[in-house]
Amino acid sequence: MLDVPRLLPARPSLFVDRGDEYRGFNAATRHVFLTGQPGVGKTTAAVEFGYRSAELFPDGQLYYDLGGSTRAPATPAEVLQHFLELLGVAKPPEREQQMGNVFRSATRDRRMLIVLDDADTMAQVRALLPSSESCKVIVTSRKQLMFDTGTFREIVLEPLADDHALALVSTLSEKDGLAAEPGVGTLLTRCGGLPLALELAANRLRRRSVPALVARIDAALEVVDQLLDLSYQELTPDEQRAYRVLGRHFGPEFGAEVAAAMLGVPDAEDLLEALAEANLLRRLGDRYGFHSLIGAHARRSEDEPGAAGRAIDWYLRRAVGLAKVITRRWWAADIFTQVPRLFDGEGAVPRALAEFKLEGTNMLAAVLAAEELSADDVIPAFCEALWAWYYNTDRNDDMITTHRLGAAAALRLGDKKVAMRMHNEIGTRHEKLREFAEARAQFERSLVLAEEIQDVLGQESNLEWLGIVSDGLGDHDTALDFFDRSRVFAEQVPDPDRRERALMLLRMHTGRVQTKTGAVDQALANLRQAETYFETTGDAVNTGRVKENLSRILPPTQARPLLERAVELFTQAHARSLLADGLVSLARLVDPDTALVLRRRAAAIYRELGEFPLAEELG
Repeated sequence: MLDVPRLLPARPSLFVDRGDEYRGFNAATRHVFLTGQPGVGKTTAAVEFGYRSAELFPDGQLYYDLGGSTRAPATPAEVLQHFLELLGVAKPPEREQQMGNVFRSATRDRRMLIVLDDADTMAQVRALLPSSESCKVIVTSRKQLMFDTGTFREIVLEPLADDHALALVSTLSEKDGLAAEPGVGTLLTRCGGLPLALELAANRLRRRSVPALVARIDAALEVVDQLLDLSYQELTPDEQRAYRVLGRHFGPEFGAEVAAAMLGVPDAEDLLEALAEANLLRRLGDRYGFHSLIGAHARRSEDEPGAAGRAIDWYLRRAVGLAKVITRRWWAADIFTQVPRLFDGEGAVPRALAEFKLEGTNMLAAVLAAEELSADDVIPAFCEALWAWYYNTDRNDDMITTHRLGAAAALRLGDKKVAMRMHNEIGTRHEKLREFAEARAQFERSLVLAEEIQDVLGQESNLEWLGIVSDGLGDHDTALDFFDRSRVFAEQVPDPDRRERALMLLRMHTGRVQTKTGAVDQALANLRQAETYFETTGDAVNTGRVKENLSRILPPTQARPLLERAVELFTQAHARSLLADGLVSLARLVDPDTALVLRRRAAAIYRELGEFPLAEELG
């Protein structure tokens, strides 16, 4: 969490004009929609306005590139999760609507500026608006979005007037007396007042005269492409190839490692810096990205067969190596036997999660690009690699999108084992959202495939999950029957460690259901065995779950220390929904004053998770 988040990109080094537009921004009582033609400087203006008005928003500035010009625009859930973490909500709720509720609650008493850059749709924007009148939002978009005029003030950025355009070119080109050079008026006219075109022209003027440049460009509507053509011609052959190849990257930004993989070179740093010096790439910290118009020009240049495929392969192998750090589950795709864990030792899991977060948009875009290229052998493996990250960070929409593509690709390939895995993983997401009917349909479909190929792990897992779904629906007898059937296959798992863990999970699930059916002695035996196992293996969350289940069937004098320990474990693991439930249970066993403190703490957590009815019940 940042005490006062200041997330705006670096302030523009040179900014001219836009005084009227800035006054319009200040005069707006609520939110602002910046629009204008491509290359007119919408993002630059939004960032500059944010810096100029910083004192008006003492609680900070939030910024997000919504990716409306890319293949994979950001989902509202992805943006909300990012914002909530910055605002101190360590584990946002699972559903987008709940995230929105928490976001609006978290910003209610704050004075903040929120910049939503390159919006794709108004629905995307609407889900990200705060309810507080003390917050202001700037939205930019290349598209003409339909917005509520009572909420938004539209500000149209026009091309720069000639005097401001001349000031921009003179400063950037570092040419004194530029106004007196012959042809400068023609140059400004042909650049059409577009800051992007003017910046490209200024870069060219460092090495040639105004008349020489004017002779190479003509119509204003085509000036950006013509200037980009000139920039491209002045690159070395290796730099030209880098421009063409990197233009095939499908995400909004990228690092040097994937650039090297796309180019087939050991180190791409010099090429990236050369393109940045030519104003063809933007530096984004230690990463790079194309302006949407420049990227489109790069893609229209000579074709580079295989460039996108090499990027897809790099992201897939990266995702596999990261997945093997954060989970020890079994895999269906062969690539998991070929790629090692990326990190080991202390801090490996946080490093892997941080990289998943950094590259998540690119990995989703890689899956969509693989679908466009009909790379059916790649898509299911990608889905498997992304599952644990999606599941643990509640990226519901992304998981459903990728895994449905993965299941279809697996069936086209005739790979029933991978298709089985896809439907199983889709089912886990629906179960977590308590969408039990859809979850059951997915597990049943996966089970049929597992039975057809006689896959032991697949049958064990799907029967276990069907039991969990039945328990969620309140059908305890059916749940126990599914757990018994799952146990038969768990005992057949060849790997002893995996077999023991599967059996202990089933003991925990069975014991939990038995506490509800009144089979106290059986529940106690199952839960005690599971407790010992999870404590021995250092599984904090499942140890806490078992202790809470035990507390329901033991006398208060024994239940209280179990619940106190469960609360400690959930706190350590940042398992907030479990923590809130444990606090409520513990509150029933302590004195009234302590109970009040525990209930208030639980209510605060429920509010963070968007579970407002539960919070209201606690007062």
